[in-house]
Amino acid sequence: NEAFLRFTLPTDYVAQIGDLTYTGGTVEHRFLVRSGKQVLPIFVKNGKGDLTAFTLVIQRALSYDEIYTDFYRPQYHFSVKKDHMNDPNGLVYNATTGEYHLFYQYSPDRMMMGGQVWGHAVSKDLVCWTELGIAIDREPDGGKIYSGSAVIDYHNTTGFFTEDIPPASRMVIMYTVPGSVEKLCLAYSLDDGYTWIKYTGNPVLSSYKAGNTFRDPKVLWIEDPEQPNGGLWMVVVGGTEIRLYTSSDLVHWRYNSTIKDLEGKNVSSECPELYRLSVDGNENKVKWVYSGAGLFYIVGDLIKD
Repeated sequence: NEAFLRFTLPTDYVAQIGDLTYTGGTVEHRFLVRSGKQVLPIFVKNGKGDLTAFTLVIQRALSYDEIYTDFYRPQYHFSVKKDHMNDPNGLVYNATTGEYHLFYQYSPDRMMMGGQVWGHAVSKDLVCWTELGIAIDREPDGGKIYSGSAVIDYHNTTGFFTEDIPPASRMVIMYTVPGSVEKLCLAYSLDDGYTWIKYTGNPVLSSYKAGNTFRDPKVLWIEDPEQPNGGLWMVVVGGTEIRLYTSSDLVHWRYNSTIKDLEGKNVSSECPELYRLSVDGNENKVKWVYSGAGLFYIVGDLIKD
């Protein structure tokens, strides 16, 4: 679409807009408005040669049909319709519906990070995604929602679910609420992951020390036939220290240990990951790998106490 910018210059002034030069009097500069954000620099000189610069920012909203075909938008990876997205969180699969649920740090109404909530998208093939909006909104006091992870509570260890909800649809999220004392909270879904309810007993874990980061929980299920439900939940919490906790129900947690390096020093990182690997394909020879924000890894053993 074509638009125009109209203004009046004093007789001894000159304006430069793109490749065009305008002298004193009424100026009408015509230009094409593209989809999305567009910057138009304007330079004005007076009779003495003094230069003043202006920047005109034009934002043309995309129509629904244009949103995902915009020239600069990735066509293979997921991206949001508008605003700022960041860390992917809690990718989880609902075998009842055959859908993958993707969550991510999302800053609505902002071009840069700030005021984060959890955005939400769903897919059946990990390629074509449907954006569903906000899954976990800010806290009642306006607090942000930071990273975390999602699990399927097959055994209903939390007690959040009724028997009519299939085991593969019993989806639970653990997320971070930042602050001087950072907290870990739960949310769960009763409709196959499409809407989320914050647990009324939040937080379920809080930082061991004010001022220390305590965030980005990675929750996993550890098989253990000696336990009533056949296993235990473990959460690896990132931040100033990498701390491990266990729980039988995702609600009540017990501190187990802090990951240390070979020199016995506490390891620090955000976005923790802990996973089991068989050595040379031998299931009887297993190691556990801790990955710190994808920047380094530590190989060790997970010892039952």
